Amino acid sequence: MREVFKSVARLILGEYGIYRVYQDVGVPSAVTQSVELASEHEVRSSKDAFVADQAWYAGDGCFAYVLRDESRVVGICFYWYGERYHSRRFWPLGPSEAKLVHIVTLPAFRGRGHASALIAGSAKSMRAQGWSALYARVWHTHESSWRAFERAGWRQVAIVVEVNPLRLSRPWRFYWRHPARSNIV
Repeated sequence: MREVFKSVARLILGEYGIYRVYQDVGVPSAVTQSVELASEHEVRSSKDAFVADQAWYAGDGCFAYVLRDESRVVGICFYWYGERYHSRRFWPLGPSEAKLVHIVTLPAFRGRGHASALIAGSAKSMRAQGWSALYARVWHTHESSWRAFERAGWRQVAIVVEVNPLRLSRPWRFYWRHPARSNIV
């Protein structure tokens, strides 16, 4: 039944996307793992191919954070802001706001709470640098991702639905903000 729904939706609406939007609400966390800001060079030159493959997210308009297990990087995330993020136009950002655009944990280290620790630790660092609001989007059915954000103290503030009938140059976006949470920060 699910596949039939998807086929009909694609036929009528073109490609579509349904995302949960999360916002960091500044809840203090008991992060014990080492979350550190990483340079673009460090990411690109990583001996671990899985980490080095994420390097295209790094660069100007980006903060990269890594989570280590002893000396090995086991997770990495990237926040984009300003002009770097502007081209995406997915979620409106103000001048002191950033969006966590990518987070990944090495496959062998998944299911241990590392993603939540990385999200919480990186958000704490971003707030300490003066960023007023942090956002992330998660595919609506990707339960392990949205649970990681919730465990890190982030709250869902909206649902965004994208449709692209007739393969337009830009999809149509519909935003449903959670009324009680739309002005958290």
